[in-house]
Amino acid sequence: MSLETQPALMIQRPGPFTSLVAPATELDGVYRWVAEIALPILLAGKVGSRLPASAPMGDQGLDVRERLVAGDWTRAKVRLEDLMRERLAVAQAAGWTFPDVVDDPEPGDDPDSR
Repeated sequence: MSLETQPALMIQRPGPFTSLVAPATELDGVYRWVAEIALPILLAGKVGSRLPASAPMGDQGLDVRERLVAGDWTRAKVRLEDLMRERLAVAQAAGWTFPDVVDDPEPGDDPDSR
């Protein structure tokens, strides 16, 4: 039996900005901060040098600079939009199903003896 789930998940930001946001939105914001602020400061000592959203990670004989130049500038949130819409449509078309819920075994009960 296979089971696929698409949980509705939201992340609540800590105060003072206690809005609920989708994980993709939050992760995209973290990515942009790391790529646009943290890594440029660590690598170049200044803000302003942007890094691509993804870079080739396989062994292609490229050095670090060549990998960054060959990188894809499309952010993950944008790359995943079509896939997520497709999965949402499939999930909505499938209707609601609920897995069976079983009671927890009593203390000392051997679950293998059932």
